[in-house]
Amino acid sequence: MVEKMDLEVLGRLMIEHGLVIRAIPMEETSVYEVYHKDKYPDGVVYYDERRKREMIRVTKKLSKGGKFIITKVNGQGTIVNNWGKPVIFYDTIEEAVKSIIE
Repeated sequence: MVEKMDLEVLGRLMIEHGLVIRAIPMEETSVYEVYHKDKYPDGVVYYDERRKREMIRVTKKLSKGGKFIITKVNGQGTIVNNWGKPVIFYDTIEEAVKSIIE
C-alpha cells in the first residue's frame, strides 16, 4: 500500500517533477441530435433551450472511471496529449505519483 500524502506534499512533487495528473470521471455524458435516437435507445430526449430544439442526452459508465493517469511535462506551454503508451491507470494518486518519481 502506498503511503497517503497531503495536498502540500502533492503540490511540491508536481512542481518539482513537472507532473500532470488526470482523474477519470465515473461516467461521461454526450449530446446528440434527436434524429440519432435509433443509435442511442437509452438516450433521454430533452428540449435544449440554447439550441432551441430537441436533443438526446446519453450517459455511459466508463470502464476506467475513478482511476488516475499521470505524465511529466517540461515547461508551461506544453500540451498534454501523450499519456504514455500504453496508458497505465492507477487506483490512487499516491500510486500514480510513486510510479513516475521513483
